[in-house]
Amino acid sequence: AMTSLEVLGIVNRKTRNGTFFSDRIGSKPFSMMLALSATHLSSIIETRVALELGLITLAAEKITDEELAKLRDLIEEMKSLPSEDSSEIDKEFHKIIALAANIPLFEAIIDPLQNFHQKVLEQIPLEDRNLAQTLNYHIDIYNALEKRDPVEAYASMYSHLDFVRKKVLKNLKGE
Repeated sequence: AMTSLEVLGIVNRKTRNGTFFSDRIGSKPFSMMLALSATHLSSIIETRVALELGLITLAAEKITDEELAKLRDLIEEMKSLPSEDSSEIDKEFHKIIALAANIPLFEAIIDPLQNFHQKVLEQIPLEDRNLAQTLNYHIDIYNALEKRDPVEAYASMYSHLDFVRKKVLKNLKGE
C-alpha cells in the first residue's frame, strides 16, 4: 500500500527517516482517475464545469494585473485566428484563470483535465464551432475578472461552458 502511495506521489519514503506526505501531490492520481473515465466524455465535461465555476469565483478575487494582461493578449490573438479552431488559445485562457485562483493543490489537476478535455473538444467538428461566439464569451469573462466581480465571472463562465457542453452532448448523441 505504501509503495502505491509513493508511486502516486502522495508520500515520500526516506531510508532511516520514515515516510512523509509530499508537500505537493503530483498529477498522477488525477490522471489515473481521468484515464479510467475516458469513455465517459459527458462526465469529463461536467467535471470541468463544476471545477471551473468554483475556480473563476476565486480567480476574480485574486487575479493579478499581469494575468489580466495575458488574458487580454490571448483575446487579441483569438481575434486574428484564420479558422474556427481556437482550442489552443482557449486552453491557455482557461489555464491562466485556473492558476489565478492560486490553489496549489489544484495546480496538479489542471494539465490532466485540460488534456482530457481536448478529447471532448474533438467531438465538436470544426464546422460546428463558432469562433465569434467563443470570443464573445471570453470577452465577457475577461470583463468580469477585470472588475474583480466573482458573481459576474461565475455567470459568464457558466454561459461559456454550458455552450460548449451542449455542443459536445449534441455531437455525442448524433454518433
